[in-house]
Amino acid sequence: MKPLDRRKFLKTTAATAAVTMTSPMFASQKSTAGEDYKAIVCVLLEGGADSFNMVVPKNSTSDYAKYAKARGNMALKRENLRTLVNSEYGFHPNMPRMQRMFNHQNLAVIANVGTLNQPVSKTEIKEAKKGKGISTLPNQLFSHVAQRDLWMMAGNKDIGWAGKVAEALNQDLTNISVGGQNVMQQGGAKTTFIAHDDVFGVIDDPTKIMKKLKRVGVDVNFDADDSVSGKSLGEQLEMVAQLIEARKSANFPNRQIYFVRYDGWDTHDKSICEGKDCESGGKKIDNLDRSLGAFASALEQLGLSEKVTTFTTSDFGRTITSNNQGADHGWGGHTFAFGGAVKAGFYGKMPKVQKNSPDALANNAVVPTTSVEQYMATLVEWLGDGKIDLQKVFPNLGNFDKKTLGFMA
Repeated sequence: MKPLDRRKFLKTTAATAAVTMTSPMFASQKSTAGEDYKAIVCVLLEGGADSFNMVVPKNSTSDYAKYAKARGNMALKRENLRTLVNSEYGFHPNMPRMQRMFNHQNLAVIANVGTLNQPVSKTEIKEAKKGKGISTLPNQLFSHVAQRDLWMMAGNKDIGWAGKVAEALNQDLTNISVGGQNVMQQGGAKTTFIAHDDVFGVIDDPTKIMKKLKRVGVDVNFDADDSVSGKSLGEQLEMVAQLIEARKSANFPNRQIYFVRYDGWDTHDKSICEGKDCESGGKKIDNLDRSLGAFASALEQLGLSEKVTTFTTSDFGRTITSNNQGADHGWGGHTFAFGGAVKAGFYGKMPKVQKNSPDALANNAVVPTTSVEQYMATLVEWLGDGKIDLQKVFPNLGNFDKKTLGFMA
């Protein structure tokens, strides 16, 4: 029997979606409460996501006014911001599902994360430029490739941090990518499974599991399509759900790291319009929210929400101020983590989003106050049940007083 085209299938079944909400197409291989399985899923927002318009001052009139003045034509309307429980901030209007996860205690905002070799302040950077101090800044700030790779290497020289985790766990197939080949999972002695690459297809599929995968057995529509190339974010997350559901038949190890790539975030113009049909930012945020919401729902139906934690990364944040159209390359930015094991709330120090911000450089790029290593170490500590030597995985972690951030249960 010839397989149905996926998009055609979704279109032809849309009219009956309400009827089928209670009858899954495939039997689900649900987790049992006692199953010893954990996974983390990295969603790369490639290009530098404008997270300063995803998380916006809302309850404070003065803070919102400073934000609006700094962002100019990019500023979101205060009345449209989505309310967060016990927070002075609001989410972008196109983030209702992520708002719901936060308010239901399943999503955390990790504030102002970026590449750092050691803690550094705006003042220290200024003094170093004058030759009066020493500041070891990351190489090639504001460069897409360099900064993305530094996020993925996290202080290592010839192996990604996820590759180091696989070695620490002594497991092949710890790392699986549906977003193509990447630095984060490369290097080391353990096999990484590329389940999808836009150019080369499937790479290293020892159990031939890709030929056996079926549509994930949940009542979720993943068909949110907004990608520059290759598989959409929804399609990639659906594949992750399929692979996790097939973990037993594929003989996957009980600790895994998945990689997903969502491109097109280098929005120098029209980066923050609110409508769903905007050229870039608003539409991308809407699709991000829909896709992550669908994935969270699928994990819940599979009984895996407590065992799978999803988190975002990006090349860097955007600048605080507008270039009269959008925002340019920045440094620090906010990230998100969600799942049943996540403790909701804000972690780290929120920067002041205002003109001449004390937290930003002359080009209005925000100086990070939380390092990539601290962010990733928090996730790895949870994944490895505290048994992984974090210092060996993240060589620079010792430069920071606080090794982990506390957003995982």
